[in-house]
Amino acid sequence: MGFFQGLLLQLFSSLGVLILIGVLLYMLNILILSTAKKGFGFYRLTGLIGTPIHEFGHLIFCYPFGIKVEGVKFYNTDKEAQVLGYVNFSYNKKNIFQQLGLFFVAIGPILVGSLVIILLIRLCLKDAFFEIFQNISRFNTNNITIHAILQSFLDNLKILISNIFTFKNLTDLKWWIFIILGICISMHMNLSPQDLKSGAKGFLLFIAIFSLISLIIFVVSNSAFTSFTLALLSFSSIILALGSISIMILVVDLILVAIISLISSVDN
Repeated sequence: MGFFQGLLLQLFSSLGVLILIGVLLYMLNILILSTAKKGFGFYRLTGLIGTPIHEFGHLIFCYPFGIKVEGVKFYNTDKEAQVLGYVNFSYNKKNIFQQLGLFFVAIGPILVGSLVIILLIRLCLKDAFFEIFQNISRFNTNNITIHAILQSFLDNLKILISNIFTFKNLTDLKWWIFIILGICISMHMNLSPQDLKSGAKGFLLFIAIFSLISLIIFVVSNSAFTSFTLALLSFSSIILALGSISIMILVVDLILVAIISLISSVDN
């Protein structure tokens, strides 16, 4: 595998996928809130679970990068407040390591939210969990192409859909727990404009450092470079599948909200 080909695949796996999912989740959230007559009330309700996970995603990445945490609100009980939670922090603009950390602090909610969804799938949908990881273990290391990546993603998505969206699950309490918690988490996994703004400060720095590390691995061992690329592709395959499920859950949520709003407007 050539260096530039591998590097592009690595950057797509580590950055592109996360940013794409974050933007799509944000756009869906905006549509849901604008469709619902009392959108912020619904957002606040889901935030009882989703907001603490979102803010924890920011918080947990402050400490390893030495970013100073100045204030944390996991859930704002003030009904007049327009912000459900926050993590206030400061950093040294001359410290490259802390600037790099800004990127991880920004995308933390997607990483932590995805991890929680993985745990929910493990607890509530065990068959889907084991099938996904069996599928990843079958990934062909001799065929690392965009087509192979997309095929792996489609396989994982098919596994999740076949295990989640079935009539049989409608009578399963664990399935309802997964759906309800999934909506709460998905509604608050998105990257806000402020997250994107703060994360942009470390974005280019991340690319530069990541490219340098990747180049060193490539020079030392081509097989290690290939393994590194494969590990990131496996990661992106999981995140893509989980992100797609979160997106699908929000699409269903949007449809339900639209129907309820339409009925309400007719009654009035």
